[in-house]
Amino acid sequence: MSAAEVVLGEKGLEEFTMAAVAAEAGVSVGGIYRRFENKRALLLGLHDWVISRLERSIDAAVNRDLPDLEAVIDALLSLLVDLYENNEKLYSGIFQGGNDPVQAARARLAVSHGYESFRTALLRHREHIRHSDLEAATGAAYHMVFSATMSRIGRVGATPYTFLTWSLVRSQVRAAVLAYLVSPPQSA
Repeated sequence: MSAAEVVLGEKGLEEFTMAAVAAEAGVSVGGIYRRFENKRALLLGLHDWVISRLERSIDAAVNRDLPDLEAVIDALLSLLVDLYENNEKLYSGIFQGGNDPVQAARARLAVSHGYESFRTALLRHREHIRHSDLEAATGAAYHMVFSATMSRIGRVGATPYTFLTWSLVRSQVRAAVLAYLVSPPQSA
């Protein structure tokens, strides 16, 4: 999987081939085909491997003693920004499997897992959240962080918002999410 990750991260999805992965791994193309039936199977394995690592990273980032809401928001946002900024081709390629039902189902599980970890960390500071519906508030906060970072990296059929630097995404989203959580909700 490490070789597949390197190839996808350096060359992108368009140049991701079984031959390139074999060359990176120092094995024959047949050796790759003995383990993976085709490129799709290799990409599915890589997708699961990278997403599993992302889930563990989110858990480690937010499931610790963070002093306040801003620290929780910053922990998740910094993790995602750092990962995506330093590995744009890899994560863009991983997330471009949105049309594959297996990858889409796995991605939905990862999004739910990330939300549960973030929600749990935010709720340790529930006394500072000004919304009466904590589920809605924590869900909206997670959606803002997740959507902003995904919009910046781009997905299938989407143009990345490259006019937003990663530094700007980090600072502006942190401020917006914190302001949302600590401000009284607006009446409809």
